[in-house]
Amino acid sequence: MKINFENDLENNLMHMTIKVDKRLFVNEAKVMMNWRRAEELLNKNYSPPSDYKLGECHNKWQKINNDYENLCEQVWTFNLIPTGPAPKATRTKKATTKPKTAKK
Repeated sequence: MKINFENDLENNLMHMTIKVDKRLFVNEAKVMMNWRRAEELLNKNYSPPSDYKLGECHNKWQKINNDYENLCEQVWTFNLIPTGPAPKATRTKKATTKPKTAKK
């Protein structure tokens, strides 16, 4: 099993890729992995960059199954939330309207 973590700080995303070898014979171990097991591996092996915290996963429904070639590799995508200082609020000028008066 190969686990790869890739940070995309420009888009505030983290991609976790897990790849397993395809099962060729019946006597080989069968690997089936869902979101819960992937989350355990994530918590053990990954720490977000400084000034970021890990957010919600975009695709929890994905699964790995080494019986099928197309399910041997999956990518889970997470938000990276910046934890730096909050940007200062800019002061905006309130729009003023002229009072409407009736002309005589």
